[in-house]
Amino acid sequence: MRYFLFILLSIYSCEIFAQSFKTAKDLSPKNQKIYQKSVALYKTDEFEKAKKGFQKLIQKDPYCIDAFIQLGSIYYESSDFENAEINFKKAIDLSPDYNSKLYYTLALSNRQTKKYREAKINLYTFLQTEKKNQELLNKANELYPSFIFADSITQFPLQFQLKEMTIWNTLNSEYLPTITADGNTVVFTRRLNQNNEDLFITTRKDSVWSVPIALDEINSLYNEGAPAISPDGKSIIFTSCDIKESIGGCDLFISELVNGEWSQPRNLSREINTPAYESQANFADNGNTLYFVSNRKGSLGANDIWVTKLKKDKTWSKPKNLGKNVNTIKNEECPFMHPNGKTLFFSSDGLPGMGGKDIYYCIKDTSNNWSEPINLGYPLNSTLHEASFITDIQGINAYYASDFKYENIKDQNILKQKNLDLFSFILPESKRPQASSYIHISVIDELTKAPIQAHVEIFDLINKELFFSGNTSADGQKTVVLPTGSSYAMHIKKEITCSIIAMLIALKMV
Repeated sequence: MRYFLFILLSIYSCEIFAQSFKTAKDLSPKNQKIYQKSVALYKTDEFEKAKKGFQKLIQKDPYCIDAFIQLGSIYYESSDFENAEINFKKAIDLSPDYNSKLYYTLALSNRQTKKYREAKINLYTFLQTEKKNQELLNKANELYPSFIFADSITQFPLQFQLKEMTIWNTLNSEYLPTITADGNTVVFTRRLNQNNEDLFITTRKDSVWSVPIALDEINSLYNEGAPAISPDGKSIIFTSCDIKESIGGCDLFISELVNGEWSQPRNLSREINTPAYESQANFADNGNTLYFVSNRKGSLGANDIWVTKLKKDKTWSKPKNLGKNVNTIKNEECPFMHPNGKTLFFSSDGLPGMGGKDIYYCIKDTSNNWSEPINLGYPLNSTLHEASFITDIQGINAYYASDFKYENIKDQNILKQKNLDLFSFILPESKRPQASSYIHISVIDELTKAPIQAHVEIFDLINKELFFSGNTSADGQKTVVLPTGSSYAMHIKKEITCSIIAMLIALKMV
């Protein structure tokens, strides 16, 4: 008898459930009119009026599942992901099987509100229930590894504190910083008037950064951005687009500091620049190696990271793609090889991550093979775009560009003006690259105190090899980055006919 009663109750509850929602077609003529008018307002982007219409309809008929779906969609498109979640959940509560796409959009909303476990579960439910929409299934399959990753990594958040570089930032976007070996000069890109990029420079004295000034000797009416400054601050390689000296749309150019002024920029090399896109250079190996971004022939995806080396005749070698361990079928950008010569940081949207572009790093071994990319961690990486990452020579003080200040903003007028800002932070110890040091050399004539251009050789005594060979600049100066963990010997030579050369060497070790 109890078993029979259970069956009756089950049938009765199913009948109630089957009647627990209405579609738009089931509405009364009066309510259908409200629904259709609200849909029309939604289609013409009159979101506020459309929301009021659907809310009015729900008050009149709280079982209209299509009204909840439409209202949730408006909130989603307005970046109000909390209210999007509420309405999508109400639609699912009315009928879990009505529209499997609800689970997909709910999962995206969950990710934006940092409910990463729910996001993973809802996306999985979509993958299990959707049978027809192959295009959306492909997107979901592509996203699912990132949802699994986000659920896992957010269980162990990094502890750090972002500090906005308020003296650098404006209402414009600031991004792609580059730093000298001594950590006291930074050059970055500022986007002016929403469509023009210029280079700005700032220096630090007694721990205080100066107000950035434009590099007017380099900036032009065209775009100049994505700078790479050499360790000694004497050279800048940057990107310029659409000028007559370009080989392609965007090429790499170089300017050098001579007698306190930046030289007229020149196209870096026809070996490096092509009719394709070349940008975002980064000095390594004391200026003898250059990493950069390009979508040239041979790229695995859209933008890849490439490397070229300076040859003995001072020309650049044919660039090589870093390969599948670093590059993916999507975009890899913003390469930053730490001065230790081993740890390469970059941004990518082609690897499992938190969303948008995340920052990763790879480590190069003694055979020049790259490790698998490692995500820099949460919440350094978020659902927004993180890029433009650099650190100082010690790997402690880090900088990057982010729009995270807009993460919880719902006002569309504010979001339309969203910009990138530069931030600094102490890199968590577990993520720090091996530290490096640098040596600053000044060669002068002892009698006249005039600077002397001399040849410098530095030998690695542990590995028994020549580590560096090059000349000081015209002002007798040279800064050389040295990896820690070894011993070095230095030889400075210059042919002279008179006077005695005195070598004044300032050495800073980590």
